[in-house]
Amino acid sequence: LTRSRSLKKMDLLCNEFGLSGIQSMVPLLKNARSLTNLVIGDNENINTECFRLVVEALHGGSIEHLRFGRCNIDDITALERWTLPHLQVLDLDNNNIESIPLLEKYTNL
Repeated sequence: LTRSRSLKKMDLLCNEFGLSGIQSMVPLLKNARSLTNLVIGDNENINTECFRLVVEALHGGSIEHLRFGRCNIDDITALERWTLPHLQVLDLDNNNIESIPLLEKYTNL
């Protein structure tokens, strides 16, 4: 799957993988340039580092919907460093986010 260029949606809701699982997914996410919808939620093992790795891997891609609800994320400043130019929906409900960076470059949100 790491060379999949036609993948559009990926739903990984209610899984128990954490940082090592996300690290294994990074090559796929970097190559899945058609991916528009990614759901990784209901997983307390997904933390800020996981979120940063996903945002970095998706940087400049076609992701439109990114859902990380009910995880263990407390910092989303990765959104300042890397850009998701087509992002329309960002679901971060029920996390422990301490501060929200300026998201003015995300005009589609």
